[in-house]
Amino acid sequence: MVTRVQGNARNSSTSSPTTVTLNSFPTSGNALVAVIGLVGGNGVSSISQPGVTWSRQAQKIAASSVITEIWLGTVSCGASKTLNVYSDVYTGYRQQVDVCEYSGLAGFPLDVPPAANSGLSTTPNTGTTATTSQNNELWIGGTTACSSLDSTQTNPTQGFTRLDGAAESYTYGYQSVAYLEKIVSSTGQANSGTTAANLSNWAGCIATFKSSINNEVDNLTVDNVLTVKPAGQTQNYINIQGIMIGTNPILKVCQGILAEKDFQSYGFLGSSSDPEKGYGGGAILIGHGLTASSCPPYISMTDSAYQLDSGTSSYPGSPVNGQFFARTDLNTIYRYNGSSWVAIGPIGSLYYDTLYLFKSDATTLANLYLGTVYATNLKYHSSLGTFDSIDDLEVLRKIKTITNKDGKDILNPETLTHLKDENGLYDMAKMDGWHISVEKRLLERIEALEKQLSHS
Repeated sequence: MVTRVQGNARNSSTSSPTTVTLNSFPTSGNALVAVIGLVGGNGVSSISQPGVTWSRQAQKIAASSVITEIWLGTVSCGASKTLNVYSDVYTGYRQQVDVCEYSGLAGFPLDVPPAANSGLSTTPNTGTTATTSQNNELWIGGTTACSSLDSTQTNPTQGFTRLDGAAESYTYGYQSVAYLEKIVSSTGQANSGTTAANLSNWAGCIATFKSSINNEVDNLTVDNVLTVKPAGQTQNYINIQGIMIGTNPILKVCQGILAEKDFQSYGFLGSSSDPEKGYGGGAILIGHGLTASSCPPYISMTDSAYQLDSGTSSYPGSPVNGQFFARTDLNTIYRYNGSSWVAIGPIGSLYYDTLYLFKSDATTLANLYLGTVYATNLKYHSSLGTFDSIDDLEVLRKIKTITNKDGKDILNPETLTHLKDENGLYDMAKMDGWHISVEKRLLERIEALEKQLSHS
């Protein structure tokens, strides 16, 4: 079912662009319709609005240079409330814009080709389309009237609702735009018109927008549980198929979705802010694990292994800072520090799974706060480090001590005398054949902070 969500929002100007601001953020999956009137050469060239894709659906340029256009905007997530309409409006004349938001539209293409009309009289008219093919539609017409006297438009015909129609002055007289709307439940020929206050040059056009496919689902009411079980099938499932228009969601719910079995995505799985509010970031929460409530939550990365570049006697040409390379002849992994290749440890497996956390700028590493961390099946080399920007002593103290799964200290301030200083790292290599390394500068910063606090 087609419903007007908000509007009309309107504005006018004597130069390009004309800026219009909606009362609220448009909803992803909905559509915006704009009726624009002006006196110019070629009319509207573009409409700019973040999160909305605009396209012209109907236009009439009269011999008098009076122009009426109808544009459709497809709303995506995070759409802005503000749009700018660019045109070649003539100097001394005015560009007028009316915008409404609708739910339940299928978008482009129109049901039938648009109609248009123009003339010199007191009865602006949109022209008449061919007979439509779908019962439930939104018909939008627009008429622009220009006169040396008042050109206010009233009395919409054919059962249409008139939005706007008020006359505004410009250098040579008065101009008005009527936004004509009709939500229909049967097929027919779309046409409407108005009455202008005085003899006017006018231009009009009209477009027929189809409603969403299977719109009867809009009225579905579920009191408790919805079960879909196709005839002859043993399992319950919902099979959703449809024509995707732009970035409209194929399924949109107002409450949560509970999946008691696997939820699998072959595409992008994301969490973002509420586009209707413009704020409120989403979150991905992980409860207990797969087997029981005592099983800890975890992220498992499968089929995502990254293989290091490897070779024998020579390193890769034109290396970048931070690049890794496995020397199979030396059984050693090397890292390029910007000027030379530095050995960082023996080769365990050439395949590595990596989980990256980034801030919203997509370039800066984000913080990751961890409670008790267990490491299993560690081999050959593990490292503990931090950025210089960490200056919270309590955080640094927590980093300073590493315990095993039984709570026994593996690394603490008292064991530092047993560590070996190698290239700025305190390294301990007597734990089942693998290493733990702690940046020397980290421990030095902790000691400096402790001394500073003890004297304050």
